[in-house]
Amino acid sequence: MRTKWQIADGTDGRVSRPAKRDNTSFSDARSASLAPARLVGGSEDPSSSEIVEALEAFQKATGLSVCVKLLPASHAQGTVLGEVVAQPRFCLHLSRFCLHVKEVLKHNLRCRDCDLREVPERCERERKIFVNTCHAGADEVIVPLFTDEGLAGVAFVGQFRTRADQPEGLPFLRAPARRRAVGLARMLGAFLGEHLRRPRFSSETSRGFRRGAIQAFLEKNARTNPSLGDLAKHLGLSPTRTTHAVREATGMSFVELRDALRLERARGLLQGTYYKVSHIAAECGFSSPQYFHRFFQQKAGMTPLAWRRRHRTEV
Repeated sequence: MRTKWQIADGTDGRVSRPAKRDNTSFSDARSASLAPARLVGGSEDPSSSEIVEALEAFQKATGLSVCVKLLPASHAQGTVLGEVVAQPRFCLHLSRFCLHVKEVLKHNLRCRDCDLREVPERCERERKIFVNTCHAGADEVIVPLFTDEGLAGVAFVGQFRTRADQPEGLPFLRAPARRRAVGLARMLGAFLGEHLRRPRFSSETSRGFRRGAIQAFLEKNARTNPSLGDLAKHLGLSPTRTTHAVREATGMSFVELRDALRLERARGLLQGTYYKVSHIAAECGFSSPQYFHRFFQQKAGMTPLAWRRRHRTEV
């Protein structure tokens, strides 16, 4: 039995809760998504609490769920925001409608293609907030999250319907409520964008900051395959001193660190996007797909496509 939703009678455009809730196989998963936040590594960073509070306040104000997906190869993964949205409650579509589509209708692969290919590609084209209708017929407010290096992630706000021919189990948003949701989503996007620019360092020591500065530079400039000289210029050090600084901060040589970050970036793009291997090779700073193929097989022990088939991102 599908649950019908209605707009509340108040003028603030909020969506009312259903009067009766049916029991489904995914109710436990939804409840788990509402559990108190517990960050990876037991972080006490006050910024993480700000992000959690903002996401929860947005959901309460609009009656809509928020799902934030950061591109796996983005430097945003190393921010406090990346740590917060790594929680299933914030990075998976756990609304009743989405869980029904994935678990009952078995459309998980189609959902993945929509989230990891179709929507990011449209974000790159439009570079602004828009309302998207997913393959299952649900509307979502799409909030692209950009940094200086390009698209870092996407916030999905939904799911709802605006027409009578859309799935009946979705909350119906009339024009005022929809405009309000888009306006609040724009504010949320600006807030999240600020946190994308705040790298997370493991300590407040000079070594911790230098390690963060080195890694952030290499990740941000991955497409151009930066050299030791490029890093030295960025840090304001001589190449010789930079060689020692990298070893002191990371325990690796410059080439070892750069290759490790390139491999991590490649794995993230293979796992979390539907980009072609040639595109991923360019994103990771390789001069040709053939060179990337040899590098990846040597480091990972399998071809890029074989690794992608084995590791798929849940949506």
